[in-house]
Amino acid sequence: MNQQRVRVLHVLEATIGGTKRHALTLVSGLDRATFDVTVACPLVRSEAQGDTSFVADVRQAGIPVLPVPMVRAVRPWQDARAAGALYRLLRRQPFDIIHTHSSKAGILGRAVGRAATNAKLVYSPQGFYFLGSSGMGRHVYLNLERLAGRLTDRLIALSASEREVAVANGVIAPQRVALIENGVDACEVRQRAQGAPDLAALGIPAAVPLVGTLARFIPQKAPEDTLAVFARLHASAPAAHFLWIGHGGPSEREIRARAAALGLADQVHFLGYRADALAWVRLLDVFLLTSRWEGMPYSILEAMALAKPIVATAAVGTSDVLEHNRTGMLAPVGDVDSLAAHAARLLDDSGRAQALGARALRAVETRFSQQRMLDKTQALYLSVLAGSPAAG
Repeated sequence: MNQQRVRVLHVLEATIGGTKRHALTLVSGLDRATFDVTVACPLVRSEAQGDTSFVADVRQAGIPVLPVPMVRAVRPWQDARAAGALYRLLRRQPFDIIHTHSSKAGILGRAVGRAATNAKLVYSPQGFYFLGSSGMGRHVYLNLERLAGRLTDRLIALSASEREVAVANGVIAPQRVALIENGVDACEVRQRAQGAPDLAALGIPAAVPLVGTLARFIPQKAPEDTLAVFARLHASAPAAHFLWIGHGGPSEREIRARAAALGLADQVHFLGYRADALAWVRLLDVFLLTSRWEGMPYSILEAMALAKPIVATAAVGTSDVLEHNRTGMLAPVGDVDSLAAHAARLLDDSGRAQALGARALRAVETRFSQQRMLDKTQALYLSVLAGSPAAG
């Protein structure tokens, strides 16, 4: 193996959102002299929600893509079909490491990987699904993670909180968990944020306060809390407008109707999926995220790279990125009153808002750099092949 590149297969179903961003960063950024990288995923996600760019982006980076027909929801027949396709793929083509991402690909990829190969199995949960479940659903999802954890050579936690959740819930033994925080290239984020979005076309007057989010309408992101925060903020800052970037999810129609019922149809602007999302984020006076849990949210890291003042919930993952009153403002999950009060305070105090944004940018350039994430991941691959214990 000293004279050959390490063969790594990345397996994912979630080809949108933070998982997409994380996987694309890894497969395109790993040292090609050391690692021979391939991706296995659906050609288009079953819930693409406007974003179908992942496979094209991977291929443009020169990485082979092997189609595996995975779907997000639990569908026994389709899941069995995906497992069969992945099994045949692995029997045809050998890999040294199989790196799976998120719940669906994490379960299928590790189970099939252990049955079909002798490859080392690495898993990035990117937010445990059982954290957003209750009752029997939580029990089922947690036990699936525990079973798959027995097959796993290394679990990569994106935050210290995620590592604690994994160990405390018996998902995997602590010596097989490594902490590798997400990272972004601040210069690249600023380049992607270039552009001149047309606020006037949305009916937004010049020089009004802008608050916004980058989130889909799914339970993890608590969209009902996002709207409630702005409704409270509107009472104290009636000139403010809200930009909601993101599309798809079970509650989108309900949230849109609720905004209209609250009389906010002219102040809340639903932009849907935007390829130029960061150009809109760059315009914000306050970035808001009301998630109930996270792995480590790229939306927060990118807002930090744009030096945006951030108000967010102290959720698993988010609370590991932001330091309250230093790089952002945090409130307990579900505490819409505190979140709204933080946002109002930042709109009223531009000096404080700018100071938070500046410190957030410095944190991204040091602790949360993309190169740091790549270096640590490459070191982990080599250590797991050598049989070394996890570090961090």
